Amino acid sequence: MSYADEIQAIYDRWDRDVRQRSREQALRAALVASYETRFGAVPDAVRAALEATEDEHTLFGWVPLFTAAPARDIGAAVLGTST
Repeated sequence: MSYADEIQAIYDRWDRDVRQRSREQALRAALVASYETRFGAVPDAVRAALEATEDEHTLFGWVPLFTAAPARDIGAAVLGTST
């Protein structure tokens, strides 16, 4: 592999990682906005759990919950507790 190929591979990994983090951050922002619209301020524990979640599929899976479920169910799902 040439030096240019190595640099390109590094750039491609960096670009993929930045795009992934951007999608995750956008999902977190949408979840927070949905919660705040429905209930007001997001509890600190829920906000911290959202920020700690790095799996895009998990975040995306919470979208229906944040848009339709009661606050207690959202908290339970995000914090991993039962209602």
